[in-house]
Amino acid sequence: MKAFAGIAAAVALAASVMTSPVYANDSAVGSTPPEIEAVRWYNTMPLTFEQLQGRAVLVEVFRTWCGACKNQIPSLNSKAEKGRKEGLVIIGVTDEPAEVVDQFVATYQPTYPIVITKDNSFERHLGVKSFPTAAVIDTKGDISWLGHFGFEGAVKNAQKGADRSPLWPEPFAKAEKKLNDHDMAGAYAEVSKTIEKKPLDDEEAAFGARAKTWLESEASTAFTRAKALVAAGSVYMAMTKLEPYVDGDAPFPEHQEMVTFLEEQRSRDGFKDEMKAGGMLVEANDLARNKRTVKDAIEMFEEIVRTYAGTAVADVALNRLDELEKYR
Repeated sequence: MKAFAGIAAAVALAASVMTSPVYANDSAVGSTPPEIEAVRWYNTMPLTFEQLQGRAVLVEVFRTWCGACKNQIPSLNSKAEKGRKEGLVIIGVTDEPAEVVDQFVATYQPTYPIVITKDNSFERHLGVKSFPTAAVIDTKGDISWLGHFGFEGAVKNAQKGADRSPLWPEPFAKAEKKLNDHDMAGAYAEVSKTIEKKPLDDEEAAFGARAKTWLESEASTAFTRAKALVAAGSVYMAMTKLEPYVDGDAPFPEHQEMVTFLEEQRSRDGFKDEMKAGGMLVEANDLARNKRTVKDAIEMFEEIVRTYAGTAVADVALNRLDELEKYR
């Protein structure tokens, strides 16, 4: 009986350790985090914690090389999709070079906002020691929870009474929906149409101008990045990066140049093989996110390496095989 009680106590202790937050910096809980100085945002216009006050915010500090961070992405994508209607905003934070994060975003496809920070003031405030480190920010704008995993309860508490309205002003609701669907050309067309045809107050008009400028900047950045990807041999990544910007009723300023660039890629020798290999890579990455199908993913990565040796996609597949070595 005593032995059983001892085992039960040990199990209870282990459970409490697993479900309690492991603080990076205990004193940060209850504090107001500093604003993020950004080099670049992905999947969103620039955000501030002041702007998000009234909503629940889950911030995950990650690194592109971190296996646990990669494994979190499908779950965070799902939470972000559901959370849009429940007052939750999820933000991923890193300080790595843009070219590294570009590749990470293209490969692992987080759909929630990602930001590259200019300095480490936010991470220093949290006292980040390992990755991922998560922080929950409540509707008052204060950190209510800090740890690594097990933030669900804290997020749920933070969402009580949270502002559930869209982030973009109501006249731009259709544009925001297009953006959330990663239809960049569609978002730009909706913003342009709203500015031209709908009566807007001064604040809404100012937002529309910022949104249009931001979308144009995103299109230009995507075009520059696509050209760099092609130069590096990654045609598939270039096509998937640029295509969301070319099919819209109100074309971007660089529309014709982008269309010509895409047509040039489609006429290249080996284009079909490159695109087929890229599609297989996306499917293999999806399989790799589930432990039950990871072996299927490994087989597909191996097939890509065998069949498309010498391509940039095969190089990526080889790197993924190294990451999944423990499952082989």
